[in-house]
Amino acid sequence: LIAILVMSAFSDDRNRMAEFRWLAMITAIIACVISGLMPVVGARPFHHVAGADWIADLLALRNAGPLQFEVFKMHGIVSLPSYHTALGVIFMWCSRGTGIFGWALIGLNIVMIVSTLTTGGHYLIDVIAGVALALGTIAAINYRSGRSVQTAAAQA
Repeated sequence: LIAILVMSAFSDDRNRMAEFRWLAMITAIIACVISGLMPVVGARPFHHVAGADWIADLLALRNAGPLQFEVFKMHGIVSLPSYHTALGVIFMWCSRGTGIFGWALIGLNIVMIVSTLTTGGHYLIDVIAGVALALGTIAAINYRSGRSVQTAAAQA
């Protein structure tokens, strides 16, 4: 995120920063809605990985009883779709056409996306859904602005 902000500051590309903000907000909203409607526990509890203190909140969502949360004690996670993956794709999209800096960001985000399978508590389908969410949102934003994804990529 910091790299995208710095890159935008030096390039004076306000359209790209606006595109990043819209993509990040829309994918976050969609990911939260999907995760709230279909709460998925993820891989961590089944592999007995420590540090999964958000499981209690997620299991409460899955129970049929009344929901009661202490807001300041909640530990959230969005398993399906993987928001880390969606953000990784968005970071790669927004760093297109920026030369060596953009290629470095793309490499870093590929590593992050792959690592969500081993350290992020996600299944492969969560990652695939995160990629689909990001690509769908990118296509929708570009359609709304009246340009195709190929045109937007070529303008970078």
